[in-house]
Amino acid sequence: WPIRLVNRPLDILSASALQPTASDDDYVLGDWAGTEFVSPAADEAKLRVLMHVVDQMFDRAEETLRHTHHRLRCWLQTYYLRHFRPAPFQSLQTTAARAGYIAIWKRFICYVFRV
Repeated sequence: WPIRLVNRPLDILSASALQPTASDDDYVLGDWAGTEFVSPAADEAKLRVLMHVVDQMFDRAEETLRHTHHRLRCWLQTYYLRHFRPAPFQSLQTTAARAGYIAIWKRFICYVFRV
């Protein structure tokens, strides 16, 4: 990555991954080569909605997982073709781990939609 990103605006790239604020203003990502890079307020509003949808998506996935049969969750957790692993696929164990995992997804989605 250091070779691919040499002479690139790392501040703009990292700002692109931040979650949108509650403000209804444009989000200034930064300045590069005399050009200001801005995410318009309308796009930021869409990202705020999308961040809420990501929360709903994970809530729904966890709800589905809670109602999925134990053996099927074991098959989801396995690498083998002929037999399943006895430990079932399960959601993250701590609230902090869950929040961190979802935050990474949100950063990725913000980056993709802004870049």
